[in-house]
Amino acid sequence: MGLDYSAEWPVLNAAFTGGEAPDAGEHVEDVASPWLLAYTSGTTGDPKAIEFGHDRMVFYRKLPEFFGYRPDDVTYTGLSLTHGNALIATMMPAIWGAVDHAVLSRWFTKTRLWDVCIDHGVTTWSNLGGIATAVYSEPTSPKDRSHRVRLVISAGMPREIWRAFEERFAVRVLEWYGTMEGGFAYNPVGKGPVGSFGKPPDGLLEMDVVDDGGHPVAARHVGELVLRPVGGEAKLSYYKNPEASARKVRDGWLHTGDMVSRDEDGWFYFSHRREEGGLRKAGEFIAEGFIRRVLAEDPEIADVHIYGIPSRAGAPGETDIVAAVVPRDRETFAADAVFARCAGRLERSHIPDFLQVVDDLPRTASEKVQVRFLAAQLDESADNVFSRPTVAA
Repeated sequence: MGLDYSAEWPVLNAAFTGGEAPDAGEHVEDVASPWLLAYTSGTTGDPKAIEFGHDRMVFYRKLPEFFGYRPDDVTYTGLSLTHGNALIATMMPAIWGAVDHAVLSRWFTKTRLWDVCIDHGVTTWSNLGGIATAVYSEPTSPKDRSHRVRLVISAGMPREIWRAFEERFAVRVLEWYGTMEGGFAYNPVGKGPVGSFGKPPDGLLEMDVVDDGGHPVAARHVGELVLRPVGGEAKLSYYKNPEASARKVRDGWLHTGDMVSRDEDGWFYFSHRREEGGLRKAGEFIAEGFIRRVLAEDPEIADVHIYGIPSRAGAPGETDIVAAVVPRDRETFAADAVFARCAGRLERSHIPDFLQVVDDLPRTASEKVQVRFLAAQLDESADNVFSRPTVAA
């Protein structure tokens, strides 16, 4: 055939007929040694690679117990396996035998979610980011209850649709919080209050809510969530990025960048990412979940995300509210009618200042909406942006 069987290019047949290769073994001598590079979502900035040590495996083996998985469960996700959520909440429990098996899709499709669950006998699926809102925005269907799903493992269920979601789809929601950098808390079904992402596991992690100076804040006040192992210090290594690692861990605490509050009983509630600043109008903090539910239930809207931009009035810390909406039919979409329906169901301060009509919401591989791209595309003079009519105010 004219091939040069040189020593530089070994022949495959020779390798097959040779002796057995030495067994590399499956043991780990140093549990802190890297096991995996996992990437942050890239919601507010470019993704960074995090070095996972083998010691993470010890903790992740406990998640099926925390989540309440059963041996006959069939887990499902359409999230990318590049993200920790799909790995630890769906795939690994099946590998470990904690559930019967896992079902994976190349991507999440809201219009086919219940078809997948019905066809493959799914009993629990993983919600993240804007998935729940997108599913809730779909028209009602007999498939809403023609499935075997009993449990939705959720990281981001809006409190305003939580109970309505459970009732419509005949499921229970277990809400949890996780960061790729190492944070974890969970709210078991029937235990904690609606809207709370839970508490950290006893004896494993401790969490606190602090102000800009690192001092704990009072219950019900919003501050940054920080965490560390019980009796130890937080450790983090971004791959080839020691500067970012050092900014994230200070005085032994991992600073998550998530702004949260905690009630008098120790249950935590997510508010917003520090970079996004939250929504505030006339000195009032706005619950974007109420706006999102009203628009998710609107007959003209297929998907929605709420975010804030600096106030046009220039008031420090104030925001104007933007509702990025995916219409069911762009040709017949009537912005004035949507504003009018919002005015009928929302307080004046909660009515969006702008409707930004888009073909789709930009999302990360983990289905989180990328607000930075929506904000960059927002042009008040463009044909796809509608300002709130004064009559709706």
